[in-house]
Amino acid sequence: MRVRYLAVVGAVGVLALAASCRAASSASLSAGAAALACPGRDRTVPVSSRPGATSSLVPEGVREVLLCRYSGVGPRPVPAREAFRLLDDLLVTERSTVSSLASQFNALPPALGAVACPADFGTAIIAVFRYPSGAEDPVKAGLSGCTLVTNGHRTRTAASVAGSRLLNQLKAMTSGTGVGISHKVRTTLLKDALRSARNAGDPHPYDIEAVKTTYLEAESLFGPDRSYEIQNWAPVYVFAERGKFTAYLSSPPAGAAFPTGTVEGAILTPSLRVTDGYLSNHYPQLRAAGKPVRLQ
Repeated sequence: MRVRYLAVVGAVGVLALAASCRAASSASLSAGAAALACPGRDRTVPVSSRPGATSSLVPEGVREVLLCRYSGVGPRPVPAREAFRLLDDLLVTERSTVSSLASQFNALPPALGAVACPADFGTAIIAVFRYPSGAEDPVKAGLSGCTLVTNGHRTRTAASVAGSRLLNQLKAMTSGTGVGISHKVRTTLLKDALRSARNAGDPHPYDIEAVKTTYLEAESLFGPDRSYEIQNWAPVYVFAERGKFTAYLSSPPAGAAFPTGTVEGAILTPSLRVTDGYLSNHYPQLRAAGKPVRLQ
């Protein structure tokens, strides 16, 4: 059992106590998921070797998806080193989001006949669908031109209301966080974690780690206690740290002691605004949500 509260992190200020004791929930990560990484460049159309990929964009049974966003060449000439480079990535392991993305891809209509398309600058997102075992299923979605979507066998078009909705979601999920967790963001997260620990009475926290994931997956690590209206699939950062913490900034009931715990952390938006915090005696399984990095 743990007590969840909103921590003071960065310049956000004091946030209110967010209620009660709950049993912690955790998600399991399929073997080897942390090793999954986006290629640094996108110069080819991936061809899926997943059984069933010749009949559907995303065969059944998918467990997680890695989103990889690429720059293309842009409307103006760019140096070769800047073309088709990886801009952003996000590993999605929360099952309802993964299932929704797979369904949206499979619902796209076939691309039939000759059509006139806007200029194609090669901007794209490759969604690498991964399964509990066997081959992956890479699906490339063009963000310009005809907005074609293909796994190398089946080709669909996103030139529809539903297709535009899917592309907009994919772009929102891969916008603003960069590749992995950048050095700049890691530095800010570490400062925030140390400040939060000091406010909770421990100036020397340890085992400070962070992960980039989606909001719903972050909530699954700590138990649902929504404080902000954020899309379930929106990208967020999570940090966790060990120490001896007391929620001095909380508001316990009259006569009750301040909550204490040996683990604390927070969920932050890409702009590093706190949405949720937690105090616990159990370190969250960050690997269930992505690939953690050690901050200290």
